[in-house]
Amino acid sequence: MLPLLALVSLSKLKNPGIAVLCYHDFQLVAKNDMTNTPKNFEAHMKWLKDHDYQTLSMDELVAIMKGKMPEPRKAVVLSFDDGYEGVYKYAFPVLKQYGFKGVLFLVTSVMGDEAPPMPHLTWPQIVEMDSSNVIRAEVHAQRMHIKLGQHLAEEEAKGLPSTDIEHDLAGAKHDIEQHTHRRVNYIAWPFGDYNTDLIHLAAKQGFYAMVDTEYGVNRPGDSVMKIKRLRLSSANDTLKRFEFKLGQYGLK
Repeated sequence: MLPLLALVSLSKLKNPGIAVLCYHDFQLVAKNDMTNTPKNFEAHMKWLKDHDYQTLSMDELVAIMKGKMPEPRKAVVLSFDDGYEGVYKYAFPVLKQYGFKGVLFLVTSVMGDEAPPMPHLTWPQIVEMDSSNVIRAEVHAQRMHIKLGQHLAEEEAKGLPSTDIEHDLAGAKHDIEQHTHRRVNYIAWPFGDYNTDLIHLAAKQGFYAMVDTEYGVNRPGDSVMKIKRLRLSSANDTLKRFEFKLGQYGLK
């Protein structure tokens, strides 16, 4: 009989974990490292399809991490931060083409802002994607798209309460729920800057799970309050770089 350590190693080899892939905007000509190209994105999705990957919703990911659903052999979550128009224009049709789904973490106060170089989504576009169950809307921020951990520490140093952060979390949640007419359960921390106090604040607002920017994959038993991601937001994230990033975690 194999020792426990060997069994654990075999288990990890069999199920390397679930990656949450992080994208931002998509444009034909990338303006900055927050923008990837539609060509790269479609190549990423084709690779996933060709390698028999399925995409999971946040509900499914959380259920797997909590041990309430079996872990698939090959699965990822596709996430899109901030809420840029390129998600609707380029990513949404590709996901429908491949039968994939994703999650959109919104900065709700800037929805409808069409100013270049990175115009944002409109609420009708968000509702269309959400109601299709292809890209579901969740919270990034309302107005406080800042390093919240740093901000909270500065407030505490001045003896100020955390009510502005609480109001922002509640406001963003309300904005999305008002438009989608369903409960919003998840938040992605802006810039991945959070701490235990912020986790408690978000939990009080009814958020079930929280996503950060720490690199890695997620497995059953991992904390759903600290969901890791792999960033693929830059035009430098070609198919070759995509394969390299996934390969670092045994995803192939």
